[in-house]
Amino acid sequence: MGKMKDLVEVFSRILESERTSHAYILEGSSPAQRIQEAERLSMLLLCMARHTDTSAPCGECISCKKVLARVHPDLILIEPVKDLIRIDQIKDLVSGLKYPPLEGQVRCIIIQEAQKMNSDAANTLLKTLEEPPSNNIFFLTVGSIDQLLPTIVSRCQRLSVGVERISPYAVEAPTELSRFELYVNEVTVNGIEDNESSKIIEKRNRIFEILSLYYERGKEAAAISNAFQLSKDSAQERQDFFELLLCLKVLARDLLLIKTVGNDAELDNLLINNEYKDFLIELSGKFHESDLCQYSFQLSELENMARRGINLEYAGNFAILFWFGEHGKDRTS
Repeated sequence: MGKMKDLVEVFSRILESERTSHAYILEGSSPAQRIQEAERLSMLLLCMARHTDTSAPCGECISCKKVLARVHPDLILIEPVKDLIRIDQIKDLVSGLKYPPLEGQVRCIIIQEAQKMNSDAANTLLKTLEEPPSNNIFFLTVGSIDQLLPTIVSRCQRLSVGVERISPYAVEAPTELSRFELYVNEVTVNGIEDNESSKIIEKRNRIFEILSLYYERGKEAAAISNAFQLSKDSAQERQDFFELLLCLKVLARDLLLIKTVGNDAELDNLLINNEYKDFLIELSGKFHESDLCQYSFQLSELENMARRGINLEYAGNFAILFWFGEHGKDRTS
């Protein structure tokens, strides 16, 4: 187990260094602890006694009490509504950021479980993070940064909540395990903690074989036929369908990283499908960043729709056909 960190103490040192970022991602631990830590950091920023003691909020001033009651006018909390954060919520937020804070020197914005933003909401937030308004600090809570678009992650600083540990697929993996296998051993698919990793790895390998047929060997008809068969096979059970979506999500994530990181050396420790790095770099040139962002959120929406009874084979076909046709060889970035 790692060493417990006090985020307020860490953040107070950041404030003292005068290198405060405009946006932070609070990752790890439970949703309840993440939101609690985000509120504690907001309390520190808004505390009326902060400039005399930066180690912690006083908890006694009227500002601290307002934060605790969630009634401070310079604290904005964006929460999922029916398990989704929609574009209207982010638009309303952004429209108010053009005005200065009401009571203090800074405004704090907490986006709770930021991975639940739909694609339009995330893209709207991304534009704000690219040109952040002054005197506003964002806190995005999330279980893991892999649940967010790399473009959003790249514009935020990261703070770990609870036990500090290193993600096993963000460093060199043991030789007997691929980074993808380490990843699927960590995630929960459709609420099942003990995944059959060998099945998921087989699906992932079939996807790369299909893409290789289409893009490297020029066997387009065979590739599409195999893709439809994979979709059909994955529609037999809901668990199989969610495993397919997981593989496609990770593929899209890796391609987005390649398009946004730019540094080939850094990619070695970031790609989950790291053994396919050369092919992924080649494949990334076939897709636009905006298309990949939209597709990532469409996969999340398909996942939600599958829980409500959508036809799984139809949904699988929709997910797989993204990789062919208009998004294929004729579209270069």
